[in-house]
Amino acid sequence: MRHKAVHVKKSPCARERELTAGISVVIAAYHAVRELPVLLDCCAAQTLAPALFEIIVVCNGDDDGSSAVVEHFAQAHPQVNVVVHQMEIANAGAARNAGIRLASRQFLTFVDADDKIGPRYLEAQWSAAGQTTSSERAAPSVVVLSPLVSVSADGRAIANDPLSKKYAAVDPGQHKVADYPWVLSFTACKLLPTKIARSMRFPEDLRSGEDVVFWAQLLRFPNLRLILASKPREVEHVREAERVNPRVNPEWEDAAYVRVVRPDSVSRQGESFDFNVVQRLACIDQLRTIRVPVRARKALRTRIAAQLDFVVKYLGAHRNEAPAIQAEVLRHPDGRALWRHIVKRRQKRDR
Repeated sequence: MRHKAVHVKKSPCARERELTAGISVVIAAYHAVRELPVLLDCCAAQTLAPALFEIIVVCNGDDDGSSAVVEHFAQAHPQVNVVVHQMEIANAGAARNAGIRLASRQFLTFVDADDKIGPRYLEAQWSAAGQTTSSERAAPSVVVLSPLVSVSADGRAIANDPLSKKYAAVDPGQHKVADYPWVLSFTACKLLPTKIARSMRFPEDLRSGEDVVFWAQLLRFPNLRLILASKPREVEHVREAERVNPRVNPEWEDAAYVRVVRPDSVSRQGESFDFNVVQRLACIDQLRTIRVPVRARKALRTRIAAQLDFVVKYLGAHRNEAPAIQAEVLRHPDGRALWRHIVKRRQKRDR
């Protein structure tokens, strides 16, 4: 059990040697004193042996008591490896980057402080990763995708959740990450090799979309494979169960990541020039700096197009702001070509 972790500068080789078997669970917590106890209890209830995982909570921003919550949890659960780190700056990207630096296990997964995980979540991920990792010292080359359940703040399952449907459509077996670019649009429900995570970085200067830029960097690794932690048929079983009971089905929740969808979250804020145009263009700028193999370029373009769609949508709803939108676009690299592309996509939708 460890408390109040501090940064220690080490050479990359030393850090790689320190990686041990298991999973580092990185939780970026901002003013999460009410939500953390629920998530930490989920971690304590994991069926994966405690020796095979650690919990790293990075409290960012002014301390609202979250650090004390984590320390109390660690004292009450001495069998669980716990790290708590306090950062003065309030920045989700910076907090996750700190968590990556502190991780000491072979694999890493991110969990938001206001979300939950089923009791078999880590065990299912570890088992799936073990299918292609022959030994503790093997170089991991897989990203594990876990089932995802989206629920409202009151715990009711969201019907026809598009991500759950996409998961159901993925066949068992190994796949190229570039063949499923939608997986790169969010942080939840994935396990990735810590060694690879350390070669990536969440942008700390973006006000939104830092997760999109981080995960797009996986496209730099052509040999990385995507595998499922649970079979798609389980998704179908639960979607059927939800027609009878709209609450999250316990069988589904067993190995799933349970994402609480809140209307006031950063990714679901209302339309505005700042969010739909300024912030999206800043995200696109960083996506365009990622150098990927030729066969992954199409996947990267889909991530850029998804951000661009926010601008196109805003232009359609606020045509009187077209001059301001154009001026903002022209401030960015290749702005003229980008503006022509935006106008062309808007015209196509207007037909």
